Amino acid sequence: MRFICSIRQILSKLCAASLALLGFSCSSEEECMYGTPYGSYEIKGKVTTEDGKPVDRAVVRITNPDMPSGLMSEIADTTGSNGEYNAKCDWGWPGEKKIVCEAEDPMLEADSIIVGMKFSGKEAWNHGHAEATVDFKLRKKSGE
Repeated sequence: MRFICSIRQILSKLCAASLALLGFSCSSEEECMYGTPYGSYEIKGKVTTEDGKPVDRAVVRITNPDMPSGLMSEIADTTGSNGEYNAKCDWGWPGEKKIVCEAEDPMLEADSIIVGMKFSGKEAWNHGHAEATVDFKLRKKSGE
């Protein structure tokens, strides 16, 4: 009997998790839709030193803010000689993104910021596109 209760609890939790993953939405006309909101996004910007010089070959990673930096990045890009980057993701979820910038030069400190990505221009109720511009001014490491 205890085994059956355990199976029921597990199945109940699996069903609840499945419904949460699908996501449900109902309009005022009681037309219900399901699915998880997703879309494409683009984060671009420029990486410079404090004195305004472009930082070449800096790696910019976009991650989930709840994950350790650099672990399971959604997308990454490397700056060119002008210090500019343009990270594009064709499939992602709305919400906060952590943008981490690490210079190849070991004398420069890494930097990060959390940005909210809100999809707009929706093609369907659960699909859209988001854009953000994030510039970094990297500092020299102190004491070195």
